[in-house]
Amino acid sequence: MIQNDNRTIRYPRTVRYSNAEWSHIMTKAALLNMKPTTFVRVRTLSDKLSDIEQVAIKQSQDKKEFAQLLCSLGASRLSQNINQIAFEMNAGTLIISPDITAKLNQASKDIQAMRSTLMSYLGRKR
Repeated sequence: MIQNDNRTIRYPRTVRYSNAEWSHIMTKAALLNMKPTTFVRVRTLSDKLSDIEQVAIKQSQDKKEFAQLLCSLGASRLSQNINQIAFEMNAGTLIISPDITAKLNQASKDIQAMRSTLMSYLGRKR
């Protein structure tokens, strides 16, 4: 690896494994919710294997919690309720002060930011 302008440049390398060895690596990596290449890199470059496994397990648990949070956010119908309020405001059937309008707009932006962050963390686009 070479550090260049605050970026790490990685060069591909070829390592040969038997089918059984590769299967073992893939199984271990899947259990830790890692890509096989990341698993090999972490396992070979670390002195404390148990710490890394604990971190990977924690990240896996976090990912599940984030997924549950994202589901809760979608199930709450919060964004739909805000959309209904906005529709009524635009139609002129609901009169709200400019202060409340600003707060609703900010709430909508905050919800979208939370959703985007969660989706990004989970490795999903939109």
